[in-house]
Amino acid sequence: MSPDAPEIEILRRGRWFAKLPSALQARIAQLGTLRQFRSGQYLLRQGEAGRGMFGLIQGRTRHVRAVGEEREVLMHVGGPGLWTGEYGLLSGNPSIGSVIADAPTQALFLSARDWRRLVDEEPRWLAHFAALQAERFATAFRAYADSQGLGRDEWVHARLRLLAQVEREHGSPVASIRLSQVHLASMLGVSRQTLNASLARLQARGVLRVGFRMIELLD
Repeated sequence: MSPDAPEIEILRRGRWFAKLPSALQARIAQLGTLRQFRSGQYLLRQGEAGRGMFGLIQGRTRHVRAVGEEREVLMHVGGPGLWTGEYGLLSGNPSIGSVIADAPTQALFLSARDWRRLVDEEPRWLAHFAALQAERFATAFRAYADSQGLGRDEWVHARLRLLAQVEREHGSPVASIRLSQVHLASMLGVSRQTLNASLARLQARGVLRVGFRMIELLD
C-alpha cells in the first residue's frame, strides 16, 4: 500500500503512528495488508500465538479478557487510529486477551513475519514498538492505582478521563467517550445501576454530560 493512501492518513491521526519516522511509516504501509472484519469476528484471540499487529482504520473493537470459565472482562474499546497486537510480537507469548470487532471493521494488518522482517532490517525501529507497549503498561498502572485509591464517583470520573485521553491519542478531537453504559460498567467492575447513580451525581456536579452511547467530559 502506498504511504499516501487515504487509509494511512487515517492512521496518522493516532499519536503513536504519527510520531514514527517517515521511513518506518512507509515500510509499515508497504508491508501491511488491509483486512475486513464482520461484527463479532476476532482480530486476536486470547491464548493464541500473536498473528501480528492491527491498525484500526474504520469500525470499533472490544478488548476483553476471559476470567474463569464463564466471565469476560472488558478492558478497552478501540476506534480508528488504535494499534493492537504488539504484546505477542515483543514477548513471543500467546495473546493475553481477545480483540473482537464490535462493528464492521477495517484494519491494516502487519503480520508477525513481516514485523520480524521490518525490525531485522533496522533494529533501531524496535524501540518504537516497545514504546507502544510501555504506554499500555502506564495506562493500566494508572487505572489500577485509581481503582484502589479513589471513592466510587471519583474512580468513575478518573476512568472516563483516562478513556478520553486514550481516544485523543488515537485521533479523536473532542473529550468524549463513545461507549455504552453496559460496556462501561463491565470495564469498571460495577453493576449498571451503580454506574447510573455515579454518572447522575457527576452530571449534577457539571463535570460530564451523558448522551446515547456517549459521555462528554466538561471539566
